[in-house]
Amino acid sequence: MTHTAPMLDPRRIHAAVVRALEEDLGGGDATARACVTEGAVGAGALLAREPCVVAGLDAAALAFRHLDPEFHWQGALADGLEAAAGVELARVHGRARALISAGRVAVNLLGRLSGIATLTRRYVEALAGTRARVRGTRFGTPGLRFLESHAIELGGGEAPRHGLDAGFRVHGWHAAAAGSMGAAVRLAVAAAAGREVAAALRHFEEIPEALEAGAASLALPELTLLQVRDAVALVAGRAAVEATAGDPAEARALAEAGVDVVRVPALTTAAPHAAIVFEAVE
Repeated sequence: MTHTAPMLDPRRIHAAVVRALEEDLGGGDATARACVTEGAVGAGALLAREPCVVAGLDAAALAFRHLDPEFHWQGALADGLEAAAGVELARVHGRARALISAGRVAVNLLGRLSGIATLTRRYVEALAGTRARVRGTRFGTPGLRFLESHAIELGGGEAPRHGLDAGFRVHGWHAAAAGSMGAAVRLAVAAAAGREVAAALRHFEEIPEALEAGAASLALPELTLLQVRDAVALVAGRAAVEATAGDPAEARALAEAGVDVVRVPALTTAAPHAAIVFEAVE
């Protein structure tokens, strides 16, 4: 199984990678300078130590390229593909100091993003045969959320809003400021100029007022499965219904209860790093 995702701006990826390298290198790789002759060349392979959905190869390649613009990258797999344990993801050739110094950043990015894509795929597979979709949340790593969202898409899920300017989502703070959920939704609908407005509800009783005010999507609060079914019946197709799941089994149950979207904070808050290593090769 493979999933594609919209292309990211390479300049944005490069900026994130440069920040990561600056954090990791500081004033320079002292050990590489001491042990590796300047101008020496070498080769290394990025290997999957466990099955995973690959994500982050572009970012990994940019880490090596930033330190050695003349390095050579030979990709064996592409982002979005599933890799078995022991599979070589890519091989790199270039200045040995640069390969050593960039290796940890490349592995960290690949491990983090592939872990997210892999966990997302588990949830997507759990919902197979239903009409519900898996969606991430805006919980994520500051400065890397756009890469993490991309990894969710590569895993087959839907990315959350990329920023607060990307859409209207009314939640408790807005409702408190406006006086009620219905009042906040009406204000957002008026400002949205035809764009859809989502409402993150605080309790079941806010469903009718949010619908009447024009919300196109309702994110349910924590409810029992029976209450979720009741909420879906009450909405009766007048808006999309979202609910939050904490594990794949709960996601499946919510999908079978009729929700349109299953939001999963764990995709970015609890995804384990995929076991990927960078080893020297002849």
